[in-house]
Amino acid sequence: MSRDPVPDVRWATASELAAHFTPAFREALLDLVNDSDCDVRAQAAIALGASNDRTSAVTDALVSVLDHGEQLVRLEIVYALARRDDPRTDVA
Repeated sequence: MSRDPVPDVRWATASELAAHFTPAFREALLDLVNDSDCDVRAQAAIALGASNDRTSAVTDALVSVLDHGEQLVRLEIVYALARRDDPRTDVA
């Protein structure tokens, strides 16, 4: 479902993955952080930021989106980094 052609389905998938987060769901959320739809990217960032997953893969994925052109996405990523107490939050 994380690769469904309908953005609303991908958004709902990210939301569900957040509600039932497991390490196995991390890969799907990492993919959704790079989704073509702004709302899907933001929801995936919220899901990753709210998780207790502090792996470098998650943090690096969030940092990689910091230069994204859409302000909403950047705000969600900065919030996710702040939840991790990541030192790069100050730079963002």
